[in-house]
Formats: sequence, C-alpha cells, structure tokens
Amino acid sequence: MKLYIKIPTIEVFQNLHKLLPFKDSAIKTKINFSLETLGEIIDYKTNVLALEFLKEYFDKVPFSKNINGIYFGSETCENLLPKVSELQEVYEYCRANHINLALMTPPIINNMEVLEPLLDFVAQKDIELIMNDYGVLELSKEKALVNSI
Repeated sequence: MKLYIKIPTIEVFQNLHKLLPFKDSAIKTKINFSLETLGEIIDYKTNVLALEFLKEYFDKVPFSKNINGIYFGSETCENLLPKVSELQEVYEYCRANHINLALMTPPIINNMEVLEPLLDFVAQKDIELIMNDYGVLELSKEKALVNSI
C-alpha cells in the first residue's frame, strides 16, 4: 500500500506527532478549537477517525517509514498558501526521510505575486506541483516548471 497524506498548514506539520497519540476528547483539548457549525463538527469527527487510524497504523513502524508522500498546502484558499520558509521546512523533512513532496496550489484570484517565490523554490527542488488554476499553469510554464500542453 502506498500512503500519501495531506497536510494543509505548517502548524499541522509541526504538531502531527503530538496529535497521533490522543483519543477523541484529548485531541479536542490539545488542538483547542471550537466547533460552531455542522461542517466543523463533521470535519472534526472525520479527522479524529483518521487520526485514530493513523495512530494504530504508525504504532507498528515509525511515521516516516510508512508514508510515500505528503501533499502540502491548500488546494482551495489562496490566503492559506505557505511561506517559502514553511515549504522549505517540509521539503527538508521529506528529503531526509525519502518521502515525496507535492505542493498543492489553489485557484489564485488576487495573490499571484505570493505564489511566484513558491514556484521559484519548487523549480529548484524535486517537488511535484498540483495546480487548480489556469493562471497558475501559465505562470508555471513561464518558470519552465511544465512543458506546453
């Protein structure tokens, strides 16, 4: 089985090892957030089930030996794009542990200039790029990250 996990933010990446050992109520206390909408409650329950599965799965073998790759970033919100320093931290971890890394990018409406340094970093490293926007595709072509389609 190949396992890729999605990590939306640097905070989740930096604290993943703290989240795995806890059960439902302890996770809620540890993360310290409020559940105000039905969507948040469903997301929370889904995440708790996923964390319990990962806890059981990773108890047998160290975390870095079980996963083949990390999808990092937000594919839906341009305001949640990581900083280059955050992408570099995840990249260095992945490289040291022989894990594939893919940067997920959202549709970009207002912040194309925020994406450019990330694409410059991706161009220098062995990082996959997941695009959800034709503008990002065009910028990636300009930076020679992709061939013409």
